Order: sequence, then structure tokens, then C-alpha cells
Amino acid sequence: MTDKALLECFYRGLGPEYRRIDDQICEGGMLYQHYEVVENLLDGMVATSKKAKKKHEWVALITHLDDLSNRVTKLKVQTMGKEKYHSLRECSHGKKQGGVQGDESLSLIQKKMKAQKEMLNEMKENIAMLNAASASHSMTIQL
Repeated sequence: MTDKALLECFYRGLGPEYRRIDDQICEGGMLYQHYEVVENLLDGMVATSKKAKKKHEWVALITHLDDLSNRVTKLKVQTMGKEKYHSLRECSHGKKQGGVQGDESLSLIQKKMKAQKEMLNEMKENIAMLNAASASHSMTIQL
């Protein structure tokens, strides 16, 4: 098959929109150009197309990577928030966190909880005594 016949087959395979582009690029279309000129032109078009495709793929990958990094950041923030709650819960259940410093923190928290519990019991006793005193005073007033 001659170079001219090859170009004719190629040109027939082009759609109407590509034929218009071909006519704009080369005067009279590719059919009337030398084979070497058409070959260089097509090689340039293929290289440009590959670069554009690669650039498009990179943009898509970077966008996807940005989305993933945003999701990871959100998950880290959520995890950090949950760790605060879990660490307090684990301390109250007696789980150790971080050796000696964790034991000191745990004992300090337990002491504070015990002191608050004692204070609450004292308040309950005082309220009970006040209720009893007010009941006896109301009874004496009624007599």
C-alpha cells in the first residue's frame, strides 16, 4: 500500500469534526501534503494528546488525594475528640495509661472522686438533719 493510499484510508476514517480540523491545519487537508509532513503532524498531535491526557490524570489524582487528605484530617480530629472521652472512662474503670505517670493520675482522680463522694454523703446527712429539725419545729409551732 502506498503512502498516498494509506493517507486516503486514514482520512476516510476521520469523522466530520476531525476533517474540519484537518482542513484548518493543512491547506486542502492532509491528502494533499507530503507523507513526511503528515507523519510529523500526526506524531505531534499524538504527543500533545498524551501530554493532555497525562495532565488530566494528574489533576484527577491530585483532586482525589486532596479529598482523601481532608477525610483523614477529619477522622484524626474525631479520633482525638473520642480519645479524650475514652481516656477518662478507662481511668475510672482502672485501666492503666502510661506507666507511673498514669498511675499517679489515676490515684489523683480516685482521691478526688472519693473526696467528692464523702462531701456528697455529708451534704445528704446535713439535709436529713435539717429536714428533721424543720419537721420538729413545725410540730412545735402547731402545738
